[in-house]
Amino acid sequence: MIRISISISLLTVLLSTCVPTLEAQSTWDRYRPARLDTVIQNHSHLPNKLPDTSGSTKLLTISRRFPLRTKLEYGGEIRSISSTTERLIQSWAEARSIDAPVKELFDNEVLFIGEEGSYWLPVQSKLVPFLKNKWPKGGLLELYVQFVGASAKNGDSNWVFVVNGYEELD
Repeated sequence: MIRISISISLLTVLLSTCVPTLEAQSTWDRYRPARLDTVIQNHSHLPNKLPDTSGSTKLLTISRRFPLRTKLEYGGEIRSISSTTERLIQSWAEARSIDAPVKELFDNEVLFIGEEGSYWLPVQSKLVPFLKNKWPKGGLLELYVQFVGASAKNGDSNWVFVVNGYEELD
């Protein structure tokens, strides 16, 4: 009887100390609310600091973790990612020690629309079927994105944020 009571008490103590730790480690907790246009505006000077490469595309990879949450509407369009975006994501993934090939993780980008404009965002492959088959055009989502960087050519920049998850808001 005493042995069972001690075991239950010890189990209760272990659970009460472990559960908050597990909750605090949720990966979604790191994502901070932000508007993509604000992030772009705050970093718009960076592509100009890259060395001139005589008209070829420059890639700027954000080396630190930059998890964001943003609310956007699903635009209803999906397309394959460009080779430039694929190279940028691959560079970012290598810096993060992510071993999977980019084409397996992000092979499509999806149109999302916000008050500030529209964005083609690479979306994790496992999330695309839901958007394509079940989510209505114009439906509001809270997206969990990582700021990857930008590609720039002849003064034009393409900002890349990858979608790692979402919450349905409608």
